[in-house]
This record gives sequence, C-alpha cells and structure tokens, in this order.
Amino acid sequence: MENFGYVKSDKLENEYTVRENMEDKKQIEGKINMTWDYFSEYAKAPDRSGTTIDGINVVSPSFFYLDDEGNLQENVGEEGQDYINWAHDAGYKVWPMVSNAGEGMLNVTSEIMNSYQKRQELIESIVNYCVKYKLDGINIDFENMKQEDKDLYSRFIIELTPRLKEMGLVTSVDVTAPDRGRNMVTMF
Repeated sequence: MENFGYVKSDKLENEYTVRENMEDKKQIEGKINMTWDYFSEYAKAPDRSGTTIDGINVVSPSFFYLDDEGNLQENVGEEGQDYINWAHDAGYKVWPMVSNAGEGMLNVTSEIMNSYQKRQELIESIVNYCVKYKLDGINIDFENMKQEDKDLYSRFIIELTPRLKEMGLVTSVDVTAPDRGRNMVTMF
C-alpha cells in the first residue's frame, strides 16, 4: 500500500527544485500517422529494406511484450535492429509496441499495476530498451486489464512519461474508443 501525505507550504524550509520544467519538443509537427507492424514474439521483424510506406511518419513494431511472470521481453534481434535502421534511414520515428497480449495476462497485468515496485521495474526495463535500441518513443498497448485497475494504469503512465520525456522520447498509449472497439492513440 502506498502512503501519501501533505505539508503546508508555510512549513517548508530549505526548499529546492529537483527538476526544472521541461520544454516539450515535438518530434513530429502536424498529424501523427502511425502504423503497427505486428509479427508476434515468435516471428522475426519484417524486412522492409528498399521500401517506404506512403503517408506514415511513425512505425510501431511489436518488439516488446510482458511474459507470464510480468517481465518485459524483447523480440528485436538482428532483424529488428535492421528494421530500426531502415525506419530511421527512411525518416520514420520508431515507437515500438509494449504489449500484454496472451492468455492469463489479466492477472499478471493487475499484479504489476497494483505494485509500485513492479511498475518501477517495468518502467526501468522500458527505459533500458529505449536506450539500447536508440528508439524515439514507446507505444503502450495493454488490452488485458481489469476495470478496477484503470486508475493504477493511469498512474503507471504518469510515472513512465516523465522518464521518457527527459530523454526526448514520446509515450503513446493505445486506448479503445467507446464505439465499436476501435483503437485510438494518445500521446504524452
């Protein structure tokens, strides 16, 4: 359980700012046109060398997923690194998907959301992969979630976003629209 408290501002002494306000620097001016490039954790990244995708400025390959233990796994490999290089060479931003797809992920995801330590471990893994692969951002696509965890999921995004933003990276989140189950992307 997390504890929060408040102190009246007139009781504070020796106050100092840990982090200055960060300026938002947009990676993309105008509309974001993103495509998901899904290939599952068992298949290799597609070979896109020599190709372009008209109208797209962001690609989101399915590189990262939570396993049954709640650990973040990667499916990048040499083919994925080639994919990242292709995307950057073609002028695309790369915001890989982090997925919680699969059987039994409802409880695994709930366990992560309900634990500050597990949320921080997941955030640290995401940050490390962003650095390792020189990514431009990340796309969170959590679909197997309990309704009662929605505020904790928001807390997770609130905790993740400043970590990525201070590195100049984007956090995008797939949300299910209330009509006909279509996914929408929200950026932070």
